[in-house]
Amino acid sequence: MTHIIILLHFLCITIGSVLLYELIRKDRKDKKKQYLIIAVSITNISFILDTINLYCRHWYEGYKWDDVVEIGIIGLFFVSFVFYFIYVFKMERKSINDYKKITVVMLGLYLVCFSWQLIGNIFKIGLSVPWNCFGYIAFCGVQITFQLVKHEVEQESNDNAKSDNDVLNALTDREKEIAYYVSEGKSYKEIAEILFISQNTVRNHVNHIYAKLDVKNKVELTNLIK
Repeated sequence: MTHIIILLHFLCITIGSVLLYELIRKDRKDKKKQYLIIAVSITNISFILDTINLYCRHWYEGYKWDDVVEIGIIGLFFVSFVFYFIYVFKMERKSINDYKKITVVMLGLYLVCFSWQLIGNIFKIGLSVPWNCFGYIAFCGVQITFQLVKHEVEQESNDNAKSDNDVLNALTDREKEIAYYVSEGKSYKEIAEILFISQNTVRNHVNHIYAKLDVKNKVELTNLIK
C-alpha cells in the first residue's frame, strides 16, 4: 500500500505543477491569483516532503524523524489552506459566477478529505486510504480545466478583437474583449461568467469603453465596431 500512496503523491505533485504552470503562464500579475499560486506551491512542497518521509519510514529501520517531519508537513498544509481561503475571500463577491461556486465546493471537499485523513492519523484509523491525495487531485483538476477554458475563451476573443483593431486601438486588451461581447449582444451577467469577473467589473469596463470611444450606449458601440 505504501507504494500506491507514493505513486498518488507523485500524481499530486505532477498535477499541482501543471496547475502552477497554467497559473503562472497567464495570471502571475493577477494579485488575487498570487494567493492561489502560493497555496499550490506550499501544498506541492508538503507532498514532496511527505513522499520523502514515506520513503525513509519504509526503507530505513532506524529512521527517527517520522513524527517531527509529519508535524511540519501538517503545519504546511494548514498554511496552504490559509492562502486558499484568502484567495476565495479575495474573489469578486458581488457576482457569484460558476468558477467561484465550483472553487468553493472543491476546496471544501479537499478540506474534508484532509481533515478525515488527519483524524485517521491521530486515531490510527483508515490509514490505508490517502483521502488527502484524492481531494487535492480533484481540486487541481477542476482548477486546471477552468484555466484551460479561460485561456481558450481569451484567445478567441483576442482573435476577434484583432479584426477591429483600428476602431478599438484606444482600448486595453480586456476592454477589447468586453467591447466584442457587448457588440455580440451578450448581457453583463453572461460576459462576467465568460471572463470569470463580476458584473460590476464588467460595468466599469463598459463605462471606460464608452468614454474612450465617445459613444453613449450599446447600440452606438455596436455600430462603431461593425
